[in-house]
Amino acid sequence: MISVKAVVIGFWATAMGLVLSLATMTSALAEPDDRSSAKLSVALIGLDALGMDEERVRRLETLFRKELERLTEKSVPSRQDIAKLSRKLRSCDGSNRCLGAIGKALKVDYVVSGSVAALGDAYVLNIKAVNSGRGEELRRIESDPLRGAPDELIESIRVAAYRLLSPE
Repeated sequence: MISVKAVVIGFWATAMGLVLSLATMTSALAEPDDRSSAKLSVALIGLDALGMDEERVRRLETLFRKELERLTEKSVPSRQDIAKLSRKLRSCDGSNRCLGAIGKALKVDYVVSGSVAALGDAYVLNIKAVNSGRGEELRRIESDPLRGAPDELIESIRVAAYRLLSPE
C-alpha cells in the first residue's frame, strides 16, 4: 500500500520536473535559430486513439493543433483540408515517405502524426514530425507512461508540441 507521503512526494517531484522542463523550453525559445518554429508550416494529420475514447482523443488533437498554430504562428490545415486530398494520400500507411507526400500536397514543411494509447490508467503519447521535402523523420516524441486521469494528458500534449518543433 502506498502511503500518502509517498504520493505527495511523487506529485511534487513530477511538478518540479515539469517546471524545470518548461523553464528549459522557454529559454530555448528565446534563442534565435535558423529553424525557428515561427518560420515553419506544419500539418497535423491526426492522432489515433488506441484503447481509449475517440472523442477524448479528438479534443486532445484540437488542443495539439492549437499549440502547433501558436508555436508556428501559422494556421495548421484542418481535418477537412486533409479530407480533400486524393484517396491515395488519405489512405496513408503512416510511413515517413507517405507522410512526406501529404506534406508536399498540403504545401507545408512538416507533417505531424501520432497516437494516444491507454492501458488501464496509464497513457502514452507517440508523435512524430516528418520533413515533407525529404520524407524523413525529424523528431519523435514517446512519452513515459502517464498514470492517473486522462486530463493529465493536456499538459503532456502542450509539452509534446513544443518538444516536437523546438530547435535541438
